Amino acid sequence: MTSLRRRSPEESGGGTDPAPTTGVWATRYPNLAEFLSATHWPGGEPRTTATFSLFTDTGVWKCCISDREQGLVSFVTGASPDEVLEAAERGLDEDSLTWRPAFRKNGRKG
Repeated sequence: MTSLRRRSPEESGGGTDPAPTTGVWATRYPNLAEFLSATHWPGGEPRTTATFSLFTDTGVWKCCISDREQGLVSFVTGASPDEVLEAAERGLDEDSLTWRPAFRKNGRKG
Protein backbone atom coordinates (compact mmCIF):
# COMPACT_ATOMS: atom_id res chain seq x y z
CA MET A 1 0.00 0.00 0.00
CA THR A 2 1.25 3.47 -0.79
CA SER A 3 0.95 6.60 1.34
CA LEU A 4 0.47 8.73 -1.78
CA ARG A 5 -3.16 9.66 -2.35
CA ARG A 6 -4.51 12.40 -4.58
CA ARG A 7 -6.99 14.44 -2.59
CA SER A 8 -8.48 16.41 -5.46
CA PRO A 9 -9.09 15.71 -9.16
CA GLU A 10 -7.24 18.82 -10.33
CA GLU A 11 -3.65 18.36 -11.41
CA SER A 12 -1.30 21.13 -10.36
CA GLY A 13 1.75 20.28 -12.42
CA GLY A 14 4.16 18.74 -9.92
CA GLY A 15 7.86 19.21 -9.42
CA THR A 16 10.95 17.86 -11.08
CA ASP A 17 13.36 17.84 -8.13
CA PRO A 18 15.46 14.70 -7.72
CA ALA A 19 14.30 12.35 -4.97
CA PRO A 20 16.23 13.04 -1.74
CA THR A 21 18.01 10.25 0.11
CA THR A 22 15.85 9.12 3.03
CA GLY A 23 18.49 7.35 5.13
CA VAL A 24 17.99 4.79 7.87
CA TRP A 25 14.97 6.46 9.52
CA ALA A 26 12.88 5.47 6.46
CA THR A 27 12.94 1.85 7.65
CA ARG A 28 11.07 2.92 10.81
CA TYR A 29 8.80 5.48 9.08
CA PRO A 30 8.41 4.27 5.48
CA ASN A 31 5.13 6.08 4.73
CA LEU A 32 6.43 9.38 6.07
CA ALA A 33 9.67 9.00 4.11
CA GLU A 34 7.76 8.22 0.92
CA PHE A 35 5.28 11.06 1.43
CA LEU A 36 8.09 13.58 1.98
CA SER A 37 10.48 12.42 -0.72
CA ALA A 38 8.47 11.02 -3.64
CA THR A 39 8.97 13.13 -6.76
CA HIS A 40 6.40 11.23 -8.85
CA TRP A 41 2.89 9.88 -8.34
CA PRO A 42 2.42 6.10 -8.68
CA GLY A 43 1.21 6.68 -12.27
CA GLY A 44 4.45 8.47 -13.15
CA GLU A 45 3.27 12.09 -13.15
CA PRO A 46 5.66 14.59 -11.52
CA ARG A 47 4.91 15.49 -7.89
CA THR A 48 6.14 18.35 -5.69
CA THR A 49 7.75 16.96 -2.55
CA ALA A 50 6.11 17.59 0.82
CA THR A 51 7.60 19.31 3.87
CA PHE A 52 7.70 18.34 7.54
CA SER A 53 8.32 20.77 10.41
CA LEU A 54 8.87 19.55 13.97
CA PHE A 55 8.50 22.03 16.83
CA THR A 56 7.31 22.50 20.41
CA ASP A 57 4.46 24.68 21.60
CA THR A 58 3.47 25.10 25.25
CA GLY A 59 5.31 21.94 26.28
CA VAL A 60 3.88 19.72 23.55
CA TRP A 61 5.70 18.35 20.50
CA LYS A 62 4.01 19.09 17.18
CA CYS A 63 4.64 18.69 13.50
CA CYS A 64 3.21 20.27 10.41
CA ILE A 65 3.09 18.10 7.29
CA SER A 66 2.64 20.25 4.20
CA ASP A 67 1.42 18.66 0.98
CA ARG A 68 2.73 21.40 -1.29
CA GLU A 69 1.43 19.61 -4.38
CA GLN A 70 -2.17 19.88 -3.24
CA GLY A 71 -1.96 22.98 -1.02
CA LEU A 72 -2.90 21.13 2.18
CA VAL A 73 -1.46 20.89 5.70
CA SER A 74 -1.96 18.52 8.62
CA PHE A 75 -0.80 18.92 12.22
CA VAL A 76 0.13 16.09 14.58
CA THR A 77 0.87 16.38 18.31
CA GLY A 78 2.50 14.14 20.88
CA ALA A 79 4.37 14.04 24.19
CA SER A 80 7.71 13.37 22.46
CA PRO A 81 9.26 13.56 18.99
CA ASP A 82 8.91 9.77 18.71
CA GLU A 83 5.17 9.99 19.42
CA VAL A 84 4.77 12.66 16.76
CA LEU A 85 6.69 10.67 14.16
CA GLU A 86 4.78 7.49 14.99
CA ALA A 87 1.43 9.30 14.82
CA ALA A 88 2.34 10.90 11.49
CA GLU A 89 3.43 7.52 10.12
CA ARG A 90 0.23 5.85 11.31
CA GLY A 91 -1.93 8.70 9.98
CA LEU A 92 -0.40 8.46 6.52
CA ASP A 93 -0.67 4.67 6.53
CA GLU A 94 -4.33 4.70 7.58
CA ASP A 95 -5.20 7.88 5.63
CA SER A 96 -6.55 9.28 8.90
CA LEU A 97 -4.78 12.66 9.09
CA THR A 98 -6.99 15.73 9.08
CA TRP A 99 -6.05 17.91 6.09
CA ARG A 100 -6.98 21.54 5.64
CA PRO A 101 -6.07 24.21 3.10
CA ALA A 102 -2.60 25.65 3.60
CA PHE A 103 -3.95 29.15 3.02
CA ARG A 104 -7.05 30.82 4.39
CA LYS A 105 -9.50 32.51 2.05
CA ASN A 106 -7.85 35.86 2.81
CA GLY A 107 -4.57 34.53 1.36
CA ARG A 108 -2.74 34.13 4.66
CA LYS A 109 -1.08 30.94 5.76
CA GLY A 110 -2.86 29.00 8.42
